[in-house]
Amino acid sequence: MFWKKTYLFFCLTVCSLIVQAQSNSKVDSLESALSYTENYTEYSSIIDELSYAFYNTNPDSAIYYCYLGMPRSVAEKDTNGLGYYHMFIGVCFKNLAEYDSAIFHLNKSIFYRELVGFKAGIAGAYNNL
Repeated sequence: MFWKKTYLFFCLTVCSLIVQAQSNSKVDSLESALSYTENYTEYSSIIDELSYAFYNTNPDSAIYYCYLGMPRSVAEKDTNGLGYYHMFIGVCFKNLAEYDSAIFHLNKSIFYRELVGFKAGIAGAYNNL
């Protein structure tokens, strides 16, 4: 019985290392693509994927990438994108138990989502408050 548990533990450990290595290579390729892309749509898509890749494992990096995407959203006058980034940052801060920052960003998300009339986004932000 002991050997079965040890074998199972070993297999799960190896599988988790393989999955982690695959996600690291994806992050590396997205970061390299981010440095040379000029198209706003591609840039924001890469930022979204990077933020989501770090959402559960390293929320501080997810917040960093959202902050990185905000100036381009302002430059492109993408109000919905700003609402998305504030929502994502607010949820990350909520998960980190930094509630004052979470409330600030979720309220900003509601503000931007109301400007464009994106009701599902407004409801999502209220749900996280």
